[in-house]
Amino acid sequence: MSYFPTIPKEYEIICLLTLNRGQTFERGKIYDRVWGLEGSGDDTVIMEHIHARGQI
Repeated sequence: MSYFPTIPKEYEIICLLTLNRGQTFERGKIYDRVWGLEGSGDDTVIMEHIHARGQI
């Protein structure tokens, strides 16, 4: 098993996706669950976190 450093929000996104394997989330729902912003954030932020972790 290998470990890689993450920032807190990346870790929360990874946990959300891992704990809900097979489920599809709209970006707004990820914002709601991770940032608590009810889908009002910038879509590019989520994609940057996910692309930075291409291992997901």
